Amino acid sequence: RTPADGAIVADKAGIGTGSPGRLLELSNATNPALRINNGNSTADIGVASSAGALLTGAGDDDLVIARNGAYGIAIGTNGTTRMAISSAGQVEVASGNAHISSATQSSLGFGNISTNTYAKVEYDDTNGNFNINNTRAYPLRFLTTDALRMSVSSAGNVAIGSSAASEKLHLMADGSVGTRIERASSDGNSGVLDFYKTRGTLGSKSIVGTADTVGALRVYGYDGSNYIQGGELAFKTNGTCGVNDMPTQFVVSTTADGASSPTERMTITPA
Repeated sequence: RTPADGAIVADKAGIGTGSPGRLLELSNATNPALRINNGNSTADIGVASSAGALLTGAGDDDLVIARNGAYGIAIGTNGTTRMAISSAGQVEVASGNAHISSATQSSLGFGNISTNTYAKVEYDDTNGNFNINNTRAYPLRFLTTDALRMSVSSAGNVAIGSSAASEKLHLMADGSVGTRIERASSDGNSGVLDFYKTRGTLGSKSIVGTADTVGALRVYGYDGSNYIQGGELAFKTNGTCGVNDMPTQFVVSTTADGASSPTERMTITPA
């Protein structure tokens, strides 16, 4: 054969090349592949090229391991399959262990990374953060038994029992819904629900005003068209506040018959 068909040079063998650079080198401009055939089926290992690629759509110069027919690919150690890829493209890692390792940040992506339309689970070793990130303006959804239990919108609102949250935390359900605060301790203290108020921003706080609502509990009823406020228990500053000085009054309001907003009924002043 001519050198272009193949050659044995010193301790190296070439197929498709007259100057092999390794112990065995396969060379072909369109489909340089090694085929393994057991008499029943075949498997190819090679470099995909734009013409005659092992896999349709494989990029130029990709390393391709291809399994012909409706069969999968298995990767194993110590005589046991550790990872399998089915003919439908499903990937299974055996023994329940999948570990992605990196010196700084490890991530597992789902979707099309090239168009930035994907979600990812990642661990950032630099600061210890574990992130679940939907890179698109869509919610994160949490399900059990195929039913939606909680979602986080792209704006950061959390909905429990639904996918639509109108506030930072929104609980809803057909039937019973509630919030329980339970404390077990060998003292006289109970569970608490705290409300905090500052002017300015979280990063740059400033003193509250002379008539600011610092906390409120409001109730609403559905009138057949909209939710209408039925009453309010509110705590409001009452006077000039300062260091270790927070004068506050307690205001009780209810909505009268024929009205759509509450009216103040009782006030307990700080005096």
